[in-house]
Amino acid sequence: MKKILFIYTLFILGIFLNSKIAFSQNNIVFQDNFEDNKNEWGMKNDPNFYSSIYNGSYLIKCRKKGMAWWEYKAINFNPTQDFLLESNMRQFEGNITNGYGFAFGVKDNKNFYTFVVNGQGAFKVAKWENGIMQNLKDWTSANAYILPLGKNNKLGIRKQDKKMYFYVNDNLVYAGAIGDLFGNNMGFIVYDDMGIAVNDILLKNNENSNAQTLVMLETFADNANNWKIVDNEISYTMMDNGFYVIQRKKETGSSFYTSEAFFDKNSDYEIESSLRQLNGITNHGFGLVWGMSDTNNFNAFIVNSNGAYSIYYYKEGQIYEVKSWTNEIDKIFPLGKLNKLKIKRIGSNVAFFVNDKLVYTSPMPDFLGTKVGFVVHRNMVISADNFAIRQSKASLPPSLTWLEPSANNSTQANSAYTVRVGVKSVSSIVSANLYINDRAINFERADPNANTNDPTTANNFDLVINKNILLKEGANTIKVIVGNQNGEMTTDSRTIYLKSVNKTPPMIVWTTPNTTNSSTSGSTLKIHAGVTSVAKITKITVSVNDKVLTNRGFDVVEEEENSGLTSMVDREIPLVIGQNKITIAVENENGATAFSSRNVTRNAEEMAFQEDPKEEETHPNANTLSKSDRTDYALFFATDDYDQWSDLINPVNDANTIAKELTESYGFKVEVVRNANRNLVMSKLKEYATKTYKPEDQLMIFFAGHGKFDEAFGEGYVVCKDSEKNDEGNASYLAHSVLRTIANNIPSQHTLLMMDVCFGGTFDPIIAKSDNRGNEDAETTQTEFVKRKMRFKTRKYLTSGGKEYVPDGRPNQHSPFARKFLEALRNYGGTDKILTLGEILQSLERIQPEPRFGEFGNNEPGSDFIFIAR
Repeated sequence: MKKILFIYTLFILGIFLNSKIAFSQNNIVFQDNFEDNKNEWGMKNDPNFYSSIYNGSYLIKCRKKGMAWWEYKAINFNPTQDFLLESNMRQFEGNITNGYGFAFGVKDNKNFYTFVVNGQGAFKVAKWENGIMQNLKDWTSANAYILPLGKNNKLGIRKQDKKMYFYVNDNLVYAGAIGDLFGNNMGFIVYDDMGIAVNDILLKNNENSNAQTLVMLETFADNANNWKIVDNEISYTMMDNGFYVIQRKKETGSSFYTSEAFFDKNSDYEIESSLRQLNGITNHGFGLVWGMSDTNNFNAFIVNSNGAYSIYYYKEGQIYEVKSWTNEIDKIFPLGKLNKLKIKRIGSNVAFFVNDKLVYTSPMPDFLGTKVGFVVHRNMVISADNFAIRQSKASLPPSLTWLEPSANNSTQANSAYTVRVGVKSVSSIVSANLYINDRAINFERADPNANTNDPTTANNFDLVINKNILLKEGANTIKVIVGNQNGEMTTDSRTIYLKSVNKTPPMIVWTTPNTTNSSTSGSTLKIHAGVTSVAKITKITVSVNDKVLTNRGFDVVEEEENSGLTSMVDREIPLVIGQNKITIAVENENGATAFSSRNVTRNAEEMAFQEDPKEEETHPNANTLSKSDRTDYALFFATDDYDQWSDLINPVNDANTIAKELTESYGFKVEVVRNANRNLVMSKLKEYATKTYKPEDQLMIFFAGHGKFDEAFGEGYVVCKDSEKNDEGNASYLAHSVLRTIANNIPSQHTLLMMDVCFGGTFDPIIAKSDNRGNEDAETTQTEFVKRKMRFKTRKYLTSGGKEYVPDGRPNQHSPFARKFLEALRNYGGTDKILTLGEILQSLERIQPEPRFGEFGNNEPGSDFIFIAR
């Protein structure tokens, strides 16, 4: 893509930037023209180095490869003050790729700065600290200004207001804040295999100058002030041979190209730049913006190439005209010509100049931010030659920018806090003090250049006050006082409030058990406790012997009656034989916690379930019954590993154990699907729905894992591995209504659905029809009994609870429901070896919570699901 129009290319070929800076005539601190050696410069002559005074020049040679040689003098001046250092020198022999120039701010041979050029037209600025070099500006071509071997090059270094400006033959090549000088030694350095002749050296001290200070100077030799460099559908910008070129591509609207500048808006100042339009629309404006915070808040002074100017400002997105478009054809130059724009504050008014001619004066506008720069309207190409801001030193106290806290009267919840304040001063800072509640505090001076990606540093400040403090409750006053070398002081303060936090711990009141130590013969214990708190309860957990219990249906115990400040803990707790330490832990949003425990001893007389060995003898009718023309199927879905829900302990273990019992003792064909996502569950159910079943075939479907109930929808759900924790539409769950329909339509004659999940009882919309426990056929023969039960279509369900949470149980000990179901299976139906649902229910009836049993779909009266032991 053509970046800049052809007319600009032709125009720019004829431009040569000569950014001469006229240094003010200040006090001469040191001067030498080398007519003699009155200043006692070093004289040396050996195979490695040579230096002497000869014919009005100081000759320095470094003959050894891989080495450097320098000569410098201790000069009596204050290196923290502003100064100008100049010298004319030339390389007369040797390698043109190596550097020669100034060694300045020297303390010793490990701590110094260098500014060097070479015979190929490049320069470099470097800092040596404790023997380690840091490139402040690596080798950069400036061959338009640097003359080759045998020609004199005038090198200049100007320090002003914490910033260094580097010149070659009076052309600015680099500017930046490089830090304090190490010492007051100044001199020269040459690198291996070259010789130079130094004609003179001049050092001027600016410390007594009361002239205008240069707050910002930009010649666009590089991008030291971080101007916007872009290439997109709206704009293209570039630095080109000392110009900042801006192409606005859009036919409508305007673009801003700015940098940060810190100066005293309440004192006199000048903002100046020279701009030319190279191409594009000539009846729209380009020019300066200042006091800008964003595109809705700024001041602007613009001209166009048809000879008119305009002054306006935006405040909160609303435009206000200070001076509408006005023709000044005799003052404003046309397309291709430079126009020098200046904004100058004088007292309470601001004067606007074009090419040093006054065009308008208005009252002082508001400053809405710290950005300055350029605005370009519509489709045009603009070239900026320079940009400068000047201000009187005498009226410029230090400026403070509060980084933390950024706003006054802020409120903090945490007592630990970091104060950060940026300080900018055009003259040297001599004192900085920090006070917390009128008490002086020592602070760390953060390096403002340490992180150029941090907007609080990146050369924006001369000093950053940084201090970690502890706030007291209530109001905290933070005060900063900064003074500069001119005796000007700046004081500012902020107030931070630390809100009072009630650290009163929650209160736990036990109802059951109501004593600290108790005993029981049961395998489980129902606990009940109330919780109150002065702040919102955020977490309640219940643990037994330091192991947190997890229900099949919810993650952390967040009781249904929790109103934020009160809660009820109502749980069925599994007990081990011996000591059981039951602990309730509560935490509120203020970070206060409470713990309360009860010790419950389970007596050894009530033994844990022991597996009975299977009887070796076989009932005489069992073989006959087992050879009936039918197949018993069992499909298990067991999940204990969830993506978003809390993991469980026993579901897969329960399913594997029950499946093994059904296979080995009852001849079932069993499939266990572990940790299935919803798609796999539906796919597997569809597989069983498309099977071909014989008239007496039976199918048992068993779900073990998390479950949930939605009061708004009145619907229960099975939670799959990939179910989302906060799924308001419940699309990631398997609804009981869907499961009822699927199970009812599976073509097996006899289907039993079992669910060991929370809220499993809500599979039946009315949680009813759970009393089909009879033994009216007990007097018939086993064969007749089986045939009678197989005559009627079966659609039964059995769940581990109703509309409630159910426990997961102890690790590797099965859930209470699975444990009792296994106990029923291992009784093998008694002497007749036939286990009915009624008999299973008798084994389960003492479990808490109480299991639920019923029918669904097309179930026929008199039906049953039977288990025939081998």
